[in-house]
Amino acid sequence: MYKSDPIIEAIFDEKEIEKWDSREYGADEEYVERAVLDKQYVELINGNDEEKLSSKMQLISIRLPEPLIQDLKEIGKKEGLGYQTLIREVMKRFVAAENRKELNQAISENERLKEKMRQMEDMLQKQA
Repeated sequence: MYKSDPIIEAIFDEKEIEKWDSREYGADEEYVERAVLDKQYVELINGNDEEKLSSKMQLISIRLPEPLIQDLKEIGKKEGLGYQTLIREVMKRFVAAENRKELNQAISENERLKEKMRQMEDMLQKQA
């Protein structure tokens, strides 16, 4: 898994990488150490202050087909974004579009009901 990462290859030799991949070196919480990041990196990861105030980031796990991930990475490179940031932006756009669609449907229904009310008022005026 990590064999294609040049940074990992520079730090670990082939046997060590295989031991990490096979979990021989451990995968239990007792082997985990909390990383401390500089404030600038935390802000970069979590977004700007406005974004932080409006939404807290939550770590999730999702399985995607490898070809899709590769395509997203390539598109991200062209756009100057990481693939995860690209996925987040695509999802934001999708949600915004769905919300607009629902709003447009509600507006259309409201207009339809207003027109029906006008027609009924016209009928009542003609009867009076």
